[in-house]
Amino acid sequence: MPTQNKLRAKFAAGRKCLGVWSSVLHTVVTETVAAAGYDFVILDNEHGPSMPGDTLPHLQILARMDTATIVRVPWNDPVYLKRILDAGAESVMVPMVETAEQARAVVNACRYPPQGQRSFGPWPTVFTAPSILRMAASAAWARTVASPAPGVRKARSNT
Repeated sequence: MPTQNKLRAKFAAGRKCLGVWSSVLHTVVTETVAAAGYDFVILDNEHGPSMPGDTLPHLQILARMDTATIVRVPWNDPVYLKRILDAGAESVMVPMVETAEQARAVVNACRYPPQGQRSFGPWPTVFTAPSILRMAASAAWARTVASPAPGVRKARSNT
């Protein structure tokens, strides 16, 4: 689990960020992209063959570098979100969010109580931070993708 969200910190510092979208399973590609100086990599678990177990080695590589991670998950599933965050994702991108209620469910699944309902379990990455619950409240960053167009209209009407 990351101790801070690298992308959020870069934005807070006023930096413009450049990233890469990847659905490649081979970790050499991820390491090369990070070494090239990109600010973030989106690891696509929605389209293509990647699952949390496939994504873990990419997250481990990126954790050692200055490149932030965003994992696009297949759907708004609290179990999938928990597993990918436990594996070390700094940020998640959730597709097909069409209502404010669905967006709140995403945030709820990404946060520990009392701010959310994400459960806590012994996973090696969680022991790298001195206070996992305090850090997790500020580090995990959930982003939603409103699609298709009716979802955008619904989201606007619910804000």
